[in-house]
Amino acid sequence: MTWRLIVTKPVVIRQIEGAANNLYSEHIDVSNISNANFREDAFHTRSLVALYLQDTNNIDPAEAAACITDGPDDQGVDGIYVHPNHNRIFFVQAKWRKNPESGVSLSEFNRFRDGVEKLINGNLDGFSEDIKTRYNEILAALTNIDTKITVAFVTTSAQKISEHIEKSAQEFCAKINAYSELIEIEWRNLEDIINFARASVRPDINETILLQNFGRITEPFESYFGVVSTNDLAKLAEKYGNALFSDNLRYFLEDSDVNKGIAQTLHDYPGYFWYYNNGVTAICSSIKKQPQGGGSTEVGLFNVEGLTIINGAQTVGTIARFIKAQESGTDAKVLMRIISLEGTPIQFSSDVTKANNTQNDLTAIDFVSQDPQQERLRIELAKHGIIYVYRRGDSVSNPNQGFDIRTATVALACSKSELRLAVFAKRYISSLWSNIKKEPYTTLFNDSVSGLYLWNLVQVTRSVDQHILQAADKFEGRERLIPVHGNRFLLHCIFNSVDISRLKNNSELKSVTIDCINAADTLLAKLIEIINMEYSTAYPGNIFKNQERQSDLKRRLLEA
Repeated sequence: MTWRLIVTKPVVIRQIEGAANNLYSEHIDVSNISNANFREDAFHTRSLVALYLQDTNNIDPAEAAACITDGPDDQGVDGIYVHPNHNRIFFVQAKWRKNPESGVSLSEFNRFRDGVEKLINGNLDGFSEDIKTRYNEILAALTNIDTKITVAFVTTSAQKISEHIEKSAQEFCAKINAYSELIEIEWRNLEDIINFARASVRPDINETILLQNFGRITEPFESYFGVVSTNDLAKLAEKYGNALFSDNLRYFLEDSDVNKGIAQTLHDYPGYFWYYNNGVTAICSSIKKQPQGGGSTEVGLFNVEGLTIINGAQTVGTIARFIKAQESGTDAKVLMRIISLEGTPIQFSSDVTKANNTQNDLTAIDFVSQDPQQERLRIELAKHGIIYVYRRGDSVSNPNQGFDIRTATVALACSKSELRLAVFAKRYISSLWSNIKKEPYTTLFNDSVSGLYLWNLVQVTRSVDQHILQAADKFEGRERLIPVHGNRFLLHCIFNSVDISRLKNNSELKSVTIDCINAADTLLAKLIEIINMEYSTAYPGNIFKNQERQSDLKRRLLEA
């Protein structure tokens, strides 16, 4: 038995090498390895990066290979991928072991860990030009407060990660995630690599789906629709994770006001869920009804191959998390469409995915159009030649001529004394529009807000935002991210340190703008000083996700 184990593993390594050669021989460049004796190992190390990213993100071999950063001065970061739609950054380190019995060392992981931390904090010292050129893309993703980071350690070793490495990883995560969940670590070993190599692309999800009260459409393409149990959807999400949403424009976003509303409905009105929720749309390579049930459409079992959910990731993810937290199922139901790709044009899959995520998307902002205050403001401003739009689909082509409701909401929210409104404006702006008859909406939009005051407030907001953005470029590393992530917090503090009520008088616009910009410089300098002193190890984006932490900062900032 021992003899067979020793023989089998090197054979598997050769199989992985063969798969890597087939996939990446035309895509992975090893010309920067000066010693020809090391090029083969370098190729296979880099292929591990590509295999992991290709499988995890459902991208093609060329795109996966383009993510490789392995080489001199990579500081342990062998691959970087910023997902364009899923608010996710992947940092990858790969360790190729010809002998799977060889483990990985603590120093290898720590070098990778330290390199990732430097990139998160914007410290590019010592990194290769290849990584430096990718940093703007990383920075753009990091400025999105919903971005998550996956740190993946990928190796052909079959050995378990040592306790020392596990401890180092846990301490790293605790440090970065001190105020909010930003980072997660994945360990991928020989078994995972075998699966990646065998699949070459993401394996199909083949499942049996039970639909109640179902219907069928045969032209122009085969499709079924019906009612599915939330418990069944939760089991799919638990089993496949993000792979279930591989073609969706977004993964499940755990923290959002929309998802909180979905969970609230599940909790309070599970029987109404079908009526309140838009449902789920999936595509598949084929769908076939099982014979039981005959011609009845009351209940049907369907064999679905190549299943992926293209619209409804938030619904499914929230259902799964809710049921897991409750440790019991629900009797809620969801409308589900399953569209077969058999016989469809080449572009149909991407077209139907895009259409399902961009059409008929009724959101909180659409209900604002029912508020008479919005029309009052539009009429008031129109008399002064200023354009104000509050219906989705309308836009202002020239910012000097007007503004929209989103801009107005941010300005008003940050102008109030309550910090929570500025926090909502940064993270969950749609929650400020959720009910036009209650606060916080009525705190912002009411009879006391005149059109000209709002226009002046928006102009000051724009000037301060531009000034803060320019100020950010003067800083480096971690300090550069503080004004980016803290822009709404800063605006709130600025507005609360300057008498902005003067904006009711049009002649005071210039004076108030100057005062706010001066306050911006003073408060930003103090904010950076306080954060460096009190939160020196915290990632800036996490600090500004936490309202309690921001309240403490506000107190220190305005008292300093």
